[in-house]
Amino acid sequence: MTPLVVGHQGSSEGVPPASLEAYEAALAAGAEMVEMDVRRTPEGRLLVLHDALEAYGDERLRAAAAVEDVAALVARAGRRLLVDVKDVGGETDPLDAVLRILEPEQVVVSSFEDASVARLRRERPQVPAGLSIGREWRRPYVRTRLSELFPAARAAACGASFLSVNHRLVPTGVLRRSPLPLYVWTVDSDRALRRHLRDERLLGVITNRPRRALELRARPVDAG
Repeated sequence: MTPLVVGHQGSSEGVPPASLEAYEAALAAGAEMVEMDVRRTPEGRLLVLHDALEAYGDERLRAAAAVEDVAALVARAGRRLLVDVKDVGGETDPLDAVLRILEPEQVVVSSFEDASVARLRRERPQVPAGLSIGREWRRPYVRTRLSELFPAARAAACGASFLSVNHRLVPTGVLRRSPLPLYVWTVDSDRALRRHLRDERLLGVITNRPRRALELRARPVDAG
């Protein structure tokens, strides 16, 4: 099977990432799936934001897309949505908001937190929940990195349906050792996109450049 092209934060190709315009651009380009990071504000709003709330000013928070607005775009396009849950606690809330608009088969969910994946699998078993691996930094660093390089035990313990792997871990052989289907993030160079989009072990390739990824995937292998 050919891996899906998954638009990370929609797209970063000439549009502000994580904006409604970014998701419209990715879907218009033909991405089969788009990814959104979800955070809850102190007021209880579920917003599409990549970083912690402290990284944004009030104006950016006011302008942030709502989870439901992105889900509505995906519904109209008839595509799929990857929901990356950032906050621990209340993990099912953004998923439930999406499921009021999309069918379960249109949705997958992921988290860096083992406990969050376990809770999602237990409480919303109709939606595949994956464990993201490849944090920039997490103490204890060595133990965490080893658990990512050899993820079978963690994946089994939390009941993950798939793994979402930082592309920087790929040279370590983690794809070969994975006991589960895989997504790889965030892949942006032409060379890496060509390689990963031909890898039948992958469910999808998450990229900031979905339009370019689709162009490269459509080219014959001998075209380079």
